[in-house]
Amino acid sequence: MNRSCDDAHHQCTYPQPKFDLDDLLYEGCDRDMIKNGVTLLPNPSIFKINEMTFGVNSVDVMRHLLKEDVCRTPQGVKKLAFTKRLPFHLWHQRSFYPLYPAGQKPSGQPEIAVDLGRAEQLHLGDKKPDCMILCSKLNHFATDCEDVLCINPGRLTKGVSGGTFARLVIQPYESQKLESQEDDLQLSNDMLSRTAVEVS
Repeated sequence: MNRSCDDAHHQCTYPQPKFDLDDLLYEGCDRDMIKNGVTLLPNPSIFKINEMTFGVNSVDVMRHLLKEDVCRTPQGVKKLAFTKRLPFHLWHQRSFYPLYPAGQKPSGQPEIAVDLGRAEQLHLGDKKPDCMILCSKLNHFATDCEDVLCINPGRLTKGVSGGTFARLVIQPYESQKLESQEDDLQLSNDMLSRTAVEVS
């Protein structure tokens, strides 16, 4: 479970610490079962599932970057779509939010309140994640950006109507490939070729 700066009942500065599960549980529930089945994460966060590394950011960094984006391409060269152009700023600058100051609203107010005292929590790390989940109000997408699977699942609710969400299906390695691999070598995770993404 990941937080969001749009939550009305939580700290709105960014980055955000994870929820305190004890504060969320009510009397009489099976606390041990819930604690064993639920993982709470800060916003933003990096986590691993088996051999795959995921980065998750619920701040609309894609929309904020799009407002600042200036892209020039040589004549005759097709301009890359923003879904393939913007995400790479995150890992090339090693930051979940590579903007300073924060994106601005039309009124001139900042889109989010960035707490620079906790700026180290925005560090993305020295290695690109295998998958980046970048929640945004922009049109949902799933694309390959520099060998990183980038997904915008959209918003689960849009006003009074339903929104969109993403479902990932990651196929296991072929048994033949595992058997032919020597013990002292590490398999590349091949996430792009093993993953199907459905946004609905």
